[in-house]
Amino acid sequence: MTQISSDNKRVAVNTIFLYIRLLLTVAIGLFTSRIVLNTLGQSDFGIFGVVGGIVLMLGFLNNAMLQVSQRFISYAIGDKEHSNIDKVFATSYLTHLSIAAIVIVLAETVGLWFVTNKLNIPTERADAAFWVYQFAIATSVVSMISVPYNSCIIAHERMKVYAYISIFEAVAKLLIVYLLYVGHYDKLILYSCLLFIVQLIVRLLYTLYCRKHFSECRAKITYDKEIFSSMFRFAGWSILGNMGFAFRDQGSNIILNLFYNTILNAARTIAMQVNTIINQFASSFTLALNPQITKYYASGKVQHAMRLVYIGSRMSFYLLMIIAIPLLFHTDYILTVWLKNVPEHSATFVQFSLIAALLYAMSQPMTVAIQATGKIMFFQIAVCSILLLELPIAYILLNSGYQPYSIMIPTVVSNLIFVFLRLFIAKHYIKECDVKTYIINVFVRCCVVFALCSLVAEGIKNIISYDNFAMFCIVIICTEICMLTIFFVAGTEKIERSLITNKVRSIINRRQS
Repeated sequence: MTQISSDNKRVAVNTIFLYIRLLLTVAIGLFTSRIVLNTLGQSDFGIFGVVGGIVLMLGFLNNAMLQVSQRFISYAIGDKEHSNIDKVFATSYLTHLSIAAIVIVLAETVGLWFVTNKLNIPTERADAAFWVYQFAIATSVVSMISVPYNSCIIAHERMKVYAYISIFEAVAKLLIVYLLYVGHYDKLILYSCLLFIVQLIVRLLYTLYCRKHFSECRAKITYDKEIFSSMFRFAGWSILGNMGFAFRDQGSNIILNLFYNTILNAARTIAMQVNTIINQFASSFTLALNPQITKYYASGKVQHAMRLVYIGSRMSFYLLMIIAIPLLFHTDYILTVWLKNVPEHSATFVQFSLIAALLYAMSQPMTVAIQATGKIMFFQIAVCSILLLELPIAYILLNSGYQPYSIMIPTVVSNLIFVFLRLFIAKHYIKECDVKTYIINVFVRCCVVFALCSLVAEGIKNIISYDNFAMFCIVIICTEICMLTIFFVAGTEKIERSLITNKVRSIINRRQS
């Protein structure tokens, strides 16, 4: 019991560090996005989004291996009796070097051909698009070969490292904005080049930290056939699922480009940036939680692992909703204040992406539990099939004359399906997974809380009108206070409310004494 309490405290401390990091990066990210959009212009910003997206699509191998490395390193730490973390890290590192080589080949052949021959890019910006693509490849490769080191940081739960290095990264991006503003070189190419340099420095810092603090990162790089075989089987199916996500996200952007122009790509890129920012509020919590789920499962404490899954699913949804609700009900005003020059259809793209993100957050911890079992074949096949099915549906919708933002409808439907797909697959492999508990205490409770918060947000919006930023802040503060009250009353269980109440009383009594 003491160990569990200690683990929960570690999760809380790590979450605090991640939120400090998040607040800084989000604040600077919002500021820099506005300056970059206005400096590059809507068309060049759209080019950056769609061309860089080609490399992200090819990077699905890297995303898959990130999950593999985290799972195997966390499992090795949790399974103390059979720990082979040195070999796991070495095998993971060699695997990522191989993947980086594969991505370079694919990107410089198939990917380059597609960029130069198929994308709808203004002729006068073709050279700039080429260099954006090359820098995107370089940035992606640097990220790939650093994944094993990042996995070690997450598995060892040293989340404060992310806070410190992210401060440096945020300041570096502020410097990029300044150089972009004063520079006389082609701003689109300059922006891509500077982002690559920052990524290179950041990855070097992570690598140096790991080699100093984790013995496995200093061990001799060797090849272990048994571990490689185990990782390869797991990775094969993980790659399939991540291929679906990559092709869905970037394929939709390409389909949009085929029917419209780069300005519409700019609108969707803005929506994806908003999606990424608000997802960080939920992922900062789950990033601290995920290693614990895997370690509990590896050590045989499956009930504790599933309890963390239920709590994590609800809290991820609530943390995301704190940001999503105000954005949903005040999208136009927020985008105007943030960006000043807002591309057409941006607001609707953002609203659809928020709904999709909320559904995804509700079931993401269940994915970690499934991965902990190592039995992911059926799960990844099902996920990939559903995700890839979105693309022809999106094409049909646009080809039939529907509005550009209609390509987001299949994504919302898919994420709703994934909530129940992950649940029933987890039940199949983990007998301790309780379907009834999840549906009632997670899905139904989250839906009820969302409905109540939406009614409150709409009511406050109608009661308190605003025509300046000060009044808007008052509306948001009132909305957030009401939402937090709803979370406490309707969103938590009795024991959780008791723990929160006792903790608050303890803090008050300590200050009064």
